[in-house]
Amino acid sequence: RGRGLGSKDGGGGGGNGMPGWAIDVEARDKGAYVKQLSFFNIEIGAVNKVTDQVYHLADPGGAGRVINSTKPEEKKKKTVFFAHTNRRVTEWDKDLMRKAAGINTEDFVMGQFFPQDLINKIRGLEVAYTTEKGRKIEEVFKTSFKIVEDGSGFKFEVTGQTYKR
Repeated sequence: RGRGLGSKDGGGGGGNGMPGWAIDVEARDKGAYVKQLSFFNIEIGAVNKVTDQVYHLADPGGAGRVINSTKPEEKKKKTVFFAHTNRRVTEWDKDLMRKAAGINTEDFVMGQFFPQDLINKIRGLEVAYTTEKGRKIEEVFKTSFKIVEDGSGFKFEVTGQTYKR
């Protein structure tokens, strides 16, 4: 099926067996988007389409540290990379990466690297939602999320699920 980034189950979690996730970024502007990234410790990622080059932009709203890596190094770290489907967010990521790393982002797939603790929290939300619906996690094909404001921060919410037949 191969809809994800390397997983054989069609997931999108880079081969770790997760069902597909769709995360809707509803930031009103680039500044709000950067605040969300920093809040969750999400790094902007740029993965070269041809070479093994991988860049992480950590803390884009603060110090903006650029970390250079390679695809084999990323596989060893088992990072989770989510590519965007939202054009506006992709352009924001390209702009932020160009400014921080000084690279031509046209040869790169843009996305985000999620820290493992955040993946675990999102997975917990997914499991809880699945249970509420009287289903089993093995039945889930895709779970949709959105990021919403929560007091002085943000949180993820499940907006829906589709199930395998």
